[in-house]
Amino acid sequence: MGADVNVEKIIFPVSEWVPNNQRLPVLVYKNALSGASTSDDFEELFANNGWSGIWRNGVFDYQHYHSGAH
Repeated sequence: MGADVNVEKIIFPVSEWVPNNQRLPVLVYKNALSGASTSDDFEELFANNGWSGIWRNGVFDYQHYHSGAH
């Protein structure tokens, strides 16, 4: 990550339909991938890190969460 990276911390309010965590924030790394601008750049970055295509072409049409995200 470059020197221009800013980390934003977000705590989502308590919700009855999403199990938000009041202690652990969502971390948004702004400008973390400033050199990647096209889908090919992201594909290469992901492949170089061993991240396979499960993230590709699969937007859920319902609310879900990943319990191991933290």
